[in-house]
Amino acid sequence: MPYIMMFLILILLIVLIISLYLYIYQVVKLLKLDKNKLIKYVALIVAIILIFGSIYVIFVSTFWSLVSLFILHLSLLSFITYLLNILLKRFKLWNKIYVFISLMLSFIVIVYGYFNMLNVVSTTYTVHNEKLDNQYKIVLIADLHYGVSLNDKQLKKYCDEISSLNPDFVVLAGDIVDERTTKKQMESAFKLLGSIKNNYGIFYTYGNHDKNNYSANPAYTSVELAKEIQKNNINILEEQIYLINEDLVIIGRGYDVRTSLDQILKYVDKEKFLLAVDHIPQEYIPNMESGINMLLSGHTHAGQIFPVGLIERIFKTSDLIYGISEYENFTGIVTSGIAGWAMPMRTEKHSEYVIINLEQ
Repeated sequence: MPYIMMFLILILLIVLIISLYLYIYQVVKLLKLDKNKLIKYVALIVAIILIFGSIYVIFVSTFWSLVSLFILHLSLLSFITYLLNILLKRFKLWNKIYVFISLMLSFIVIVYGYFNMLNVVSTTYTVHNEKLDNQYKIVLIADLHYGVSLNDKQLKKYCDEISSLNPDFVVLAGDIVDERTTKKQMESAFKLLGSIKNNYGIFYTYGNHDKNNYSANPAYTSVELAKEIQKNNINILEEQIYLINEDLVIIGRGYDVRTSLDQILKYVDKEKFLLAVDHIPQEYIPNMESGINMLLSGHTHAGQIFPVGLIERIFKTSDLIYGISEYENFTGIVTSGIAGWAMPMRTEKHSEYVIINLEQ
């Protein structure tokens, strides 16, 4: 599988370079600068520099992320423009505007993706299970990656919005912070999330980014992170359980620390409703076989930027990419996330927090 992915990435790079080269050369011809025989080679070199330069600076800052994504989208869309040009070049009007089509479409995509990332919506699911003696309203939040898009003011707005819903408890399913989050931002994020009003608590499981697993020079240690989380009355559940009202058990799975489900559930009454939280939507069959009734996850971002979601679905990188799946007495829910990773842009799905109504 990794070799196939590497091959596809290589093919994509080649397509991007060729597409951008064709676009640059179209502009050159439109400007009637194609008389110089070397211009084709210059256009190719410029295309290669722009593609690899875009990839190099894509994570540097918000501005450079958007510039990079604009160039990469322009490359893809210019390929469509090139094909259309073959069919429509006989029309005089088309000859005057065709180089602007992919430019305009790329701009529209970037503007849409940026504002789509910032526009957080609520998604609601209702799940029935006869094990429950009580009704519960749960709010699921994941993949905030604090510092990429939302700021303190915006996050406070959504925390206040969630508080007004009077949830019974809140689940934070990992990647609330990441390698680009400063220590101050980390402290702000958990202070704001810890302020959400609820009846039974806020529960947190680690994702693959929270502990700065991919950073050689982290802004805070895992000890400082845990201390800040607990300081704001948020319960860390890492291979641990928590009982609510004698009829619901929350099981928090770890990312770095993993034990078998059978070991975790050794002393758990399986007549109760078992709700597991695992950052990555994985091991659905073992969860079902162990008696888990619901698994809440994030991680996938529902693709975030096209065509990542399509690739995730083709290669089945997770048991569920987005939404809800129900199998007899088991329900899997995956959120697209309240923000996104690395780039302040989302062209697949929306940013969200999820409301889950648990009923008999």
